[in-house]
Amino acid sequence: MNDALTLFQQYKDPVYRLALSMTGSPADAEDVCQTVFLRLLEKQPELPPERERAWLLQVAANEYYPGIARKIYLKAYRYNMHLKPKCMLIELGAQNNTVEEIMNACEPLAHILAIVLK
Repeated sequence: MNDALTLFQQYKDPVYRLALSMTGSPADAEDVCQTVFLRLLEKQPELPPERERAWLLQVAANEYYPGIARKIYLKAYRYNMHLKPKCMLIELGAQNNTVEEIMNACEPLAHILAIVLK
């Protein structure tokens, strides 16, 4: 993982844009950003560079939609995502979620993806 200052400089704008789009308030967006980057300093996760942005945006999304994203699990196998740049795998729900719970998660997920993919 890059040092925290480098990550802050590199990702402060995307994290702020996501937070502002979710909260609608510059002050609240700044609070979310502070929380995200403080969590980065506290936890110092060992992330490969290609997963840093995902981790930061996941923390920001969880600030607005608590529980919307679970921990990013790195598995020994791949889903052929390494064959094409900028691919992502999105899983909705888990083995103990109902279809209704999964459907309820779609709108917040769509909101987050629309912001991030702009």
